[in-house]
Amino acid sequence: MSRRYDVKVNTSPVANNYAGPMERIIEFSSPAGGGLIAFTTPGDGTLRVDVYQIDDTVTVVSPPAK
Repeated sequence: MSRRYDVKVNTSPVANNYAGPMERIIEFSSPAGGGLIAFTTPGDGTLRVDVYQIDDTVTVVSPPAK
């Protein structure tokens, strides 16, 4: 089992070179898996978070919006 500090976050991955003008992409990785997270501010006062290219060993959990 990996430990919490085994997770690495790269805030300047190659994928960020392809981000849109209102988007930021970061990469996360660990011995248990990894993926990409995109943060987009569409200009309407909201923030969109997309998780993609995740390994099969990664589970994403989001509680219902309040």
